[in-house]
Amino acid sequence: MATVPDALKTQFNCPLSQDLMQDPVTENTACGHTFDRIWITQWVTDNPTCPLSRDVLTIANLQPNAIIARACAILGRDELVSEEDLTFLQQAAETLNDHARYREDLHPIRQAILEKLQAVERVARAATGAATTCVRRIS
Repeated sequence: MATVPDALKTQFNCPLSQDLMQDPVTENTACGHTFDRIWITQWVTDNPTCPLSRDVLTIANLQPNAIIARACAILGRDELVSEEDLTFLQQAAETLNDHARYREDLHPIRQAILEKLQAVERVARAATGAATTCVRRIS
């Protein structure tokens, strides 16, 4: 049997409550953050955005996170865990960290795309305005 290090335990805390998640759900959006369902549902009711990335988020975008649920169940049982469970916890935590690094790597790309889309929208509005002016002159 092994003791789970505190640093590993905190990897499975909800970013909103700072407590071990009981019903972890992941956003089915670009950011993919994981929260405890009760806390993120309450948040989304008042703020339809991810509390970490500020991406648009609805309750319909939430899906159960089975891997994190299993990790939280292991952590909720006992202070001592089997070596197999400890290995699973380490792998699950690494998965969370990989997702965080992946999101960080994609953030500049996402920002560049959003800026280009905004520029296209500005050009489209300007073109629509110019077309409207031409139609008025012709009429």
